[in-house]
Amino acid sequence: MRHGGIEMLANALELINIRRAKQQDLTGIVDIWLAGVLSGFGISPPPTENALRFFAEKLDLQTEIFGIWVAVREDNIVGWQGLYPCRNNPIEALTVAESSTYVSPTTRAKGVGRTLLLFAQEHAMRVQLRELRGNIATTNTASLRLVDSLGWSKVGTLPRARNDSLEFFFYAYAVPSDRKCHSRFEPIGTTVDRAQPRQRAGSSQLS
Repeated sequence: MRHGGIEMLANALELINIRRAKQQDLTGIVDIWLAGVLSGFGISPPPTENALRFFAEKLDLQTEIFGIWVAVREDNIVGWQGLYPCRNNPIEALTVAESSTYVSPTTRAKGVGRTLLLFAQEHAMRVQLRELRGNIATTNTASLRLVDSLGWSKVGTLPRARNDSLEFFFYAYAVPSDRKCHSRFEPIGTTVDRAQPRQRAGSSQLS
């Protein structure tokens, strides 16, 4: 696969399709997230019903800029990418996004996470976001290597919450403004469904 001169593998020649998440994808999204919390943070995840409610709301509030995308191979969700608004400040509300990338435990270390994060970076450039942000546990070495290799900058270390045994690095990605310097994200072995969520009647939200 190639994006801006970066070559990568997405599970050899197996086709991965990236598309907007739908409500019927909810269980697959939550299952991958719960596994990621356990392995990436080393803590017990919250009750499944709480996670289902949380992500169901996220799926209902998708817009052209923000939302969740799933990586699908042979009708199975093997990972997902989320971009969420992270500030209410009107200056940053539509220009800065929080990024979350999760991969199924059965498909880790096969390029799916890299494919999803590259897609998020290209999407951010296409919709004119200015910056992506994310927090990564200092013990999550795989994710740290990934963001370092894709041009993210470590801004600092977040203060630990009370009784929190985990420490997190705060990372940011400055979205390029010159599109001519970056190839369009169409890596070999991956298809991208760029269909946007439909506008609800009488609503400013897209879903």
